[in-house]
Amino acid sequence: MATAIEKLTMILTYHEIVPHSSRYLYSLSCERLEEHVRLLVALRSEPSPVTGLTMTFDDGHSSHYRYAVPVLQDHSCRGIFFVTVGWTGMRPGYMDWQQLRDIVSMGHEVQSHGWSHKYLTYCSAPELSAELQRSKKTLEDRLGTPVEALSAPGGVWNAIVAEACVAAQYKRLYISDPWFRSKPSPELQILGRAQVRRTLDTRGVRRLLAAERNPFSMMRATSRLKQAVRAGLGDRIYHQLWLRLAKAGEEIKEETYF
Repeated sequence: MATAIEKLTMILTYHEIVPHSSRYLYSLSCERLEEHVRLLVALRSEPSPVTGLTMTFDDGHSSHYRYAVPVLQDHSCRGIFFVTVGWTGMRPGYMDWQQLRDIVSMGHEVQSHGWSHKYLTYCSAPELSAELQRSKKTLEDRLGTPVEALSAPGGVWNAIVAEACVAAQYKRLYISDPWFRSKPSPELQILGRAQVRRTLDTRGVRRLLAAERNPFSMMRATSRLKQAVRAGLGDRIYHQLWLRLAKAGEEIKEETYF
């Protein structure tokens, strides 16, 4: 799977999938997801420096099993499902272990989103070790497949988190900066992703792909500004603002899909 990811230069992150449009900022309608998957299939045959897309799904929401998996299966596409392991089979609205086993049997990846969804940069050393190692071991024991990738909750990370990932034997760490790509490493590769919001249509996806080829695009400049604001505010304050925005369902300009 790692080779395929290296070829797919834009990585998208989905959260809740809903039958119809919703005010929640990070929900996506089934119709729009279908459009994204059709674009992914079309990109495979296009002669372009950008090879295509990879689709990742965070949190382990039951809507992924109910709505996303059937669409992916219909088009012979594969996704990566990052689950919050401590929520699996324990919280209403989140997948159970049999559903995760079904997803694996269909050829998709199930990987770790930590144990409790706690921001990893907030953790003490013992908490960080538990978040990474407990989630990895539980997934491997329950699903019988290797777990080599971690999606950092909130996309936040630092050098301490990266070192802990290496110690826990993860090979890939996914963060929220869309164009961040570390050099391939036998220890740990760090991969950025674009957060999918409800307004992201296929034209927006193509703009993301165009920005992949242009390091001086407005999208990239906006992303750099966001990262600077986040660094200035700190993760805790930034996260509080993000929650208010997501719950309010504010309309966001298409240039800020991350």
